Amino acid sequence: MPQGKATWPAYWTCGDNWPLQGEFDIIEGVDDSASNLVSLHTGPNCQMPKSGLDMSGSATAWDCDASSKHSQGCSVRNTASQPFGPDFNSQGGGWYATERTDSSFKVWYWARNDPNVPKDVRDNTGSASPSEWGQPTAAFMSSDSCDLSKQFGPHIFIINLTLCGDWAGGKFDGGKDACNSFVSDHPEAFKDAYWDINRLSVYEH
Repeated sequence: MPQGKATWPAYWTCGDNWPLQGEFDIIEGVDDSASNLVSLHTGPNCQMPKSGLDMSGSATAWDCDASSKHSQGCSVRNTASQPFGPDFNSQGGGWYATERTDSSFKVWYWARNDPNVPKDVRDNTGSASPSEWGQPTAAFMSSDSCDLSKQFGPHIFIINLTLCGDWAGGKFDGGKDACNSFVSDHPEAFKDAYWDINRLSVYEH
């Protein structure tokens, strides 16, 4: 995945009428972060429970409403098995898998050579069985405080790279203007700022 100072790569899905049809961020981070942030962004009145979610990642925000807290959304951070940036790339990448149902959104991650990568994920068998993949990295579930089936509509996949922008530019020493100048003045800094994706498979079940 893209790496380097001022980079903001993301793999996500989104509906036409943002945020009222929802946004699901599967891979996202800035600069050379060692962690990946999985998030949901929704319309009003959607909060994740602060306990009871079966996942290995750590929840960092619970209010999914995109209009609150600078559109932070509800999010889960993963640091296990080098899931992002240069660490991810140095091990030859990895496997991301997701499941979306009317009542849940889940993300799994395995390092490239992890012996526990499920066979249907590794071998592209033509079908997928998320119930057999073990504990997810991130999980978002419908509850009394959020009906995900009403918050999310049809989505498209988006795989992109932003240079600077609000997040990477905001974290850059000197702010967004300094970030934009760095990008303009140092194109050589972005030789590793690209996606290299072997496969994207979508299954209905």
